[in-house]
Amino acid sequence: AMLASGFEVDASITHQGGETSFDFQDGSDRVTGQLSSDGGELGFAMSQEKMVYVLSALGQSVSMMVPDMPFPIEGKFGEAGFSFEMPLAASEEPVPASLSVLLSDFEMADMLWGIFDPQGVLPRDPATIGANLEAEVTPFVSIIDEDAMEAVEEGEELPGELNKVTLTDLVVRAIGAEILGEGEFTFYNTDTETFDGMPRPEGQIDLTISGVNGVIDKLIEMGFVQEQDAMGARMMLGMFTVPGAEPDTATSTILVNDQGHVLANGQRIK
Repeated sequence: AMLASGFEVDASITHQGGETSFDFQDGSDRVTGQLSSDGGELGFAMSQEKMVYVLSALGQSVSMMVPDMPFPIEGKFGEAGFSFEMPLAASEEPVPASLSVLLSDFEMADMLWGIFDPQGVLPRDPATIGANLEAEVTPFVSIIDEDAMEAVEEGEELPGELNKVTLTDLVVRAIGAEILGEGEFTFYNTDTETFDGMPRPEGQIDLTISGVNGVIDKLIEMGFVQEQDAMGARMMLGMFTVPGAEPDTATSTILVNDQGHVLANGQRIK
């Protein structure tokens, strides 16, 4: 009722670093640890139109002692972030929505590495995972309208439709391999037959891949993967990629055309 009457919130909190210690006891189980960071931000905005949430941390480190572990669980990362924007009000036209996730320069303690890789076969370079998604959606109902949401829950109303998605800054970098990507898809909600009830997408995603075969070789050396299983993985990789200019690199373009055909590097797979 407050939001519907025009109430709005727009708040931001930043800090320049801090430390936290914790100690939890549950029966005979005990968890203790410390957190520290070099800075961070928490942002939140909400009105009857939309909600925005932003969370970030810099130089975060953690050390925990948990039951059944003889040594602490330790790790740190350079930056971590999470944010989203979502509409709350009904609209006759597409409105923006977004989701962003980042965990960069993550480093795990050597003791933890030693559990599954005592010989140091895998590269232990800092790992990074991140992606940005921007979308256009058409919400048919207001999320703060209790009657409308009850109708959605009972199947009497559709909550809305997805019109467009744009992927940027996709990165997965760990243990010597890297995947980079970007793409864009438009969704046609008038056609839900081509993809078995899902709105028909049209667009493409471009990927650049490096170091994957090297990682497979190392997993075979460690005994985690059998040669025959690795052969199937390599064949699958070959079906959806083309070799790059440098050793152990590849590219892939997955295209969905206006006829609903799915093509991988020009070869039709659906």
